[in-house]
Amino acid sequence: MVVFLLQLALFILVAILLGFALGILIKQYFSSYHLNTISDEVREMKLSISRTRRSLQDCEARRDVLTHDSSTQPRSLVEDSVTTNQIPDFGQSEKGICDDLQLISGIGPKLEATLNELGICRFQQIASLTDVNVAWVDSYLRFKGRIGREMWIEQAKVLAEGGTTEFSSRKKRKSIAVDPD
Repeated sequence: MVVFLLQLALFILVAILLGFALGILIKQYFSSYHLNTISDEVREMKLSISRTRRSLQDCEARRDVLTHDSSTQPRSLVEDSVTTNQIPDFGQSEKGICDDLQLISGIGPKLEATLNELGICRFQQIASLTDVNVAWVDSYLRFKGRIGREMWIEQAKVLAEGGTTEFSSRKKRKSIAVDPD
């Protein structure tokens, strides 16, 4: 009986050792397969990045040609106004009377200060901006196209007529909640 138990223990030990050895071999095989798959994906991504970079360089080169070749491109009234740096007429504002331009969605304290420096401090002035005025003001903004994208003119028209926008009503509620004066 003792011999039988020793043989059984020996068989179990051999089975465990074979199981470990087989597990290690399988793990090495699949990890190398996985690494090969990952390296193929990385190689494909690098190719895609290099194609994208070349495409970007081509687009930048075309842009440079279009913006610097003024002999073939007719200049518009908007471009002329922006490049001459003439201050457009935004209408008269009574001295010292300014609207809270931050009630327009997209205008924060810094943008309001910039607009004030440009001579814009009333809703009516923003509401009556022409394309030339928009281009001129846009040339002073950090993110070009904000006036149209954030619909400043439409919001200013509503506010100039004494109405409220969803943003302005939320802003007024927050200021009342913060400052009860």
